[in-house]
Amino acid sequence: MNIIEQGTIIHYHQHRQESFGDDDVQTLGWKNLQSQQKRFDIIAELVDFNNTSVLDAGCGKGDFLRFLLQRSNAVRYIGIDLNPDFVAYANEQFCSCQQSRFYQADFSVAALPLVDHVVLSGALSYRTKDPVYWKKIISRLFSNSRRSLVFNFLSDKTFPEHPLLVSYSVDEVIDFCQSICRQLDIRSGYIDHDTTLCLHW
Repeated sequence: MNIIEQGTIIHYHQHRQESFGDDDVQTLGWKNLQSQQKRFDIIAELVDFNNTSVLDAGCGKGDFLRFLLQRSNAVRYIGIDLNPDFVAYANEQFCSCQQSRFYQADFSVAALPLVDHVVLSGALSYRTKDPVYWKKIISRLFSNSRRSLVFNFLSDKTFPEHPLLVSYSVDEVIDFCQSICRQLDIRSGYIDHDTTLCLHW
């Protein structure tokens, strides 16, 4: 993702933050709290996060960490996000959580730690000129996991054309993921336009 595309994403969220405020999930691009939480529920159905390490790529303001803390035990969490305002907010909100760290960086190029599970919720939805960007990201993040990569994405069967957000062929994404992992779990139909895949080693 080039610097112009990165700047476009940051500007998009700054504009939404001015419209919705710090604490509204619409600032992050979600339709509403229910749609965000439903995605998290599906992720948690596919992965047992208890006593594991987690990398949240595109972590936003750390909402998935809050979700994990309510449901999982002894999670060691690292969040990484492109937006410095989101990372600053998350570090302030979770300053007392000793098992968590947040970093500002582009996860497509930054040096990443090896963890048990990598989570990518919503972060593949931004448009880029690189037609195989999504393959690079999936391969890269899966290689940084010991057990699984779980991610969601927008389906081009139902999601309308959008100037910033991008959707994908579900069949094409599934075919690619099956080519690089031992086991693939698939969930769809839980919310409009969305599919979640979990790649296992």
